[in-house]
Amino acid sequence: MLAVLAFAARDRWRSRRLATGGGEVGVFGDGGRLPAAAYRDRARAALRTGDHDTALLDGYRAVAASADERTLLDAAPGRTAHEVAVALAAIFPSSAVALSGTADRFDAVRYGDHRATAEQARDALALDEQLLATRPDLDVVGR
Repeated sequence: MLAVLAFAARDRWRSRRLATGGGEVGVFGDGGRLPAAAYRDRARAALRTGDHDTALLDGYRAVAASADERTLLDAAPGRTAHEVAVALAAIFPSSAVALSGTADRFDAVRYGDHRATAEQARDALALDEQLLATRPDLDVVGR
């Protein structure tokens, strides 16, 4: 029961923060999109300098941009971190928990005024590497 309440509260919190937070829309924001490799490079550079927030955000943006480049997602403008996670979890089921958790952290940092840790930033980059090395289960699309 507590888990259901926590989940519902999290969604209400996220919806409120998305509606009022920053000027950015979706994972990529309004500033245009970069290639996945550019997000990876920015994330790694930020991690090296201790900017864990930017490393996590750009690490997750690399996940989304890579999925778009691999034609696993369409280029829908304004796609949220959780929309990316849900879509990719269907074709990368073994990474579903990591995708959801990283999307939560993306939102918490971007919209919730939370700070990312070095471990969370490294996890976002590791998720990107893991998805790149994993063959998507495209059979689920036709089910």
